[in-house]
Amino acid sequence: MKLNCEQCGEKIELDFFHGEKCLKCKGELDKKKIYENLYMEAYDGNAEAEYYLGGCFLFGYGIDQRGKEAFEWFIKSAFHGYEKAKQIFEYSDITIDNIKDLTDEELEKYKLYFDGIYYSSYYWNLFMRASFDDADALEELGSEHLDDEDGVEGLAYKYLKRASELGHKKAKKYLMNGLENNLSQPKKKKKKIEKLKKKG
Repeated sequence: MKLNCEQCGEKIELDFFHGEKCLKCKGELDKKKIYENLYMEAYDGNAEAEYYLGGCFLFGYGIDQRGKEAFEWFIKSAFHGYEKAKQIFEYSDITIDNIKDLTDEELEKYKLYFDGIYYSSYYWNLFMRASFDDADALEELGSEHLDDEDGVEGLAYKYLKRASELGHKKAKKYLMNGLENNLSQPKKKKKKIEKLKKKG
């Protein structure tokens, strides 16, 4: 997301981790102003602005940290087709972290968003079950992340470990077969997973 530096007018790329100063004039960026500008654009339905506004709430950039609001703006952005927002739900546990805090009305609203993003209720129901410690759902989420080409090792291990703690035999088998030691080696991982799956 490119915004203008208030001091020199230079276009700046918004970066929540390194975005304290303008790279050209080294002037301090007005985080609150950036948040306000993003809010106005997001309110008008700009999917990219919705995503970055979610980031503002997630990291406390120009506004207090609020996980629930971050979740709301990310899901709107994903629904409007912004790919980076879709990846938030696929490659992080933001849904599971926030789903318990939603009211019944909010749950129904966000379920409709998920249906629009993924064209089914499958993932929403999976996240719902996993958030309430359903071992089968946790194992399924963990297994799906193991198959990702990019390798989301942290989430795979997190979900499988929790499922194993709840007594899920297949999740326990993944971990007992040395999968834990291979999670940091994505290139070797795929062959290892296929062998484990064949063993069943």
